Amino acid sequence: MRTKRGVSLVELLIVIVIIGMLATTITLSIVDVVDDAEIQSDKTRRASWSTAADRYKWEASPGQYPASFHQMIQAGMIGKEADSSGLAISVTGESVYIP
Repeated sequence: MRTKRGVSLVELLIVIVIIGMLATTITLSIVDVVDDAEIQSDKTRRASWSTAADRYKWEASPGQYPASFHQMIQAGMIGKEADSSGLAISVTGESVYIP
C-alpha cells in the first residue's frame, strides 16, 4: 500500500487560483470604497464652494457672483494658505489645492 506524501500539482494550482480570486475581489472592493469616498468628498467641496459664492453674491457684491476665487478671498468668504504644491483655498475648514 502506497502512502500519500505532499500535495499534487493540480491541488496546488487550485489553491493558487482560489487565493488569486479572493485577492482580486478584495482589491476591487477596496478600490470601490476609495472611489466612493472621493466622489462624496468632491460633492461636499462643491456644495461648500457654492455656498461661499452665494454668500459673496448677497453680502460682498449684491447681485453679482464672483469672477474668480481671488475675489472671494479678498471679501473674506474663503481662506487662503500658501503651500508648496500650490494655492490652498479653504471653505469651512476644507482645503482644495490649486497648482
